[in-house]
Amino acid sequence: MGNNMLKAKSRNVFRKKGDILNTNNLKAVHIETFYPPLKSSKKVSVCRCWKSFNFPYCDNTHQKLQQQGVVCGPLLLEILIFQNG
Repeated sequence: MGNNMLKAKSRNVFRKKGDILNTNNLKAVHIETFYPPLKSSKKVSVCRCWKSFNFPYCDNTHQKLQQQGVVCGPLLLEILIFQNG
């Protein structure tokens, strides 16, 4: 009975250190043209953990990795209004 209490609880590990990130064979290069916004700036979050269901855009799936101690997060881009003058 006491031995059962000593057993470590198994947990699902989302990713281990050193594992290949791109396990879904997603395209490594994405090219997208963003034109300067006319009225306000535009912010885009780009996935860096390769686990997003909306890849190449971040959908916060990296939070599962952060709970396991993996330091990762999205690349945040801000496209600003271009003003002549």
